[in-house]
Amino acid sequence: MAGPTITTVQMGNLHVTTMDFAEVGDQLERHWHQEDSIHVSVIAKGAFRFLGRDAPFPQSVLPNGDQYEIDRTVYAGEVIDWDVKKDHSFIALKANSRLVNIRKF
Repeated sequence: MAGPTITTVQMGNLHVTTMDFAEVGDQLERHWHQEDSIHVSVIAKGAFRFLGRDAPFPQSVLPNGDQYEIDRTVYAGEVIDWDVKKDHSFIALKANSRLVNIRKF
């Protein structure tokens, strides 16, 4: 497993980051974004296992009883509108998957 190939372009107060995941299992590590940004993720190609805490999807209960962990599959065409400081990560379920993040500061 490896991380994605990341390309970022800044256009004024917009930061557009394209992440290409070459292999199944490539992962974007868990992280979160600051209060001073608006963050949207677009699943541009492929599919991902999305993991997060207190994120804008229905919650699922894990075997350890944690009710705040999200574990969901997201597919090409889906858009995730993030609240600030909601940690999350993505794991590629298909080779050559692409995730595009748009952040506004």
